[in-house]
Amino acid sequence: MAAPSRQPGELRWRFTDAPNVKVQWFDGEAVLFNPISWDTHLLNVAAGLIVEQLLTRARRTDEIAHALLAEGVELDPDAGSMHQQIASLLDQLHRLGLVVGEAAEQEAGLDTP
Repeated sequence: MAAPSRQPGELRWRFTDAPNVKVQWFDGEAVLFNPISWDTHLLNVAAGLIVEQLLTRARRTDEIAHALLAEGVELDPDAGSMHQQIASLLDQLHRLGLVVGEAAEQEAGLDTP
């Protein structure tokens, strides 16, 4: 399978700098505890898997989609495309202060004027 092409200005998402954050699974839901803020978050399967993916390294939306598909995650077909739903989940995680998006060019050291 060919590698997906990158779009200009595409974001790579990463987990915020929070040491010792772990995802624990209970009855099909993920529980995330942030030892810095002492916040606990209850996440659905897709959000929990996204966080687990971003704890290991920064990823683009298409990489997250491939990982969710590999895990057999099915998103709500009435809620838009998989990429739209992932973007919505990433936005929610961003508003919670758990993830940040960075331009892929910046991460690769390819800053453009």
